[in-house]
Amino acid sequence: MTGSMTRTKHPAELTAAILTEALPYIQRFHGRTIVIKYGGNAMVDARLKESFARDIVLLKVAERVTEVRAEGVSTASGQWIPADLVVWAAGLKAPDLLTRLDGLETNRINQLVVDAQLRTSRDERIYALGDCAQCAWTGVGGFIPPRAQSAHQQASYLLGLFRNQLRGKSTGPFVYRDFGSLVSIGRSSAVGNLMGGLMGGNMFIDGLIAKVMYTSLYQMHQFALHGLVKTSLDFIAHQLRRATEPHIKLH
Repeated sequence: MTGSMTRTKHPAELTAAILTEALPYIQRFHGRTIVIKYGGNAMVDARLKESFARDIVLLKVAERVTEVRAEGVSTASGQWIPADLVVWAAGLKAPDLLTRLDGLETNRINQLVVDAQLRTSRDERIYALGDCAQCAWTGVGGFIPPRAQSAHQQASYLLGLFRNQLRGKSTGPFVYRDFGSLVSIGRSSAVGNLMGGLMGGNMFIDGLIAKVMYTSLYQMHQFALHGLVKTSLDFIAHQLRRATEPHIKLH
């Protein structure tokens, strides 16, 4: 029997809400030693002790998972983390096809290795951008993250580079500007961090404002890919579908 479609707070949404509220403090006190004192029933009740410890430990940084079992996960440092639910986010991997492109250099996740002008390391006539390219992050270290804003900036850079080539002009290296990250965590909420390129400094945002910015950014990418007409029609169709679909079905 199917019950009514009641709007219920899902455990994942609760966790996201907690992390949303805690993120500014995590950023502020990262790397510091925090002493937490607790008392009362939590000192004598075994269930409260376990619940307290599990609520305090939110993040494990730089811990490589070596084994996942029904009861929890093991890490490379020998830690065992009990868990009722494990969500595995393994990142992206480029298609295996890229490793067979006439000997072009690739990394361990099949991305083509490119230089500061997005040219492949073994053939300067071939360019790569977006998720399939490993490009060094000049001035920061490491590599440019495979995000939509990275691909957008690289596409704009290559457009200018090719135009300059046709005009016999040179082009400087690609410089990536990180404008921050936005993550949607529900129909009416999002969380994110805006970087200096937009605000002149880092600023944490959440709630409806973040959701509006997330939706606007997504629509901007859709417009760049499909044009105004198709993007507008898709947006209207999506709004109509969302109005008739239940958020959570309870059975």
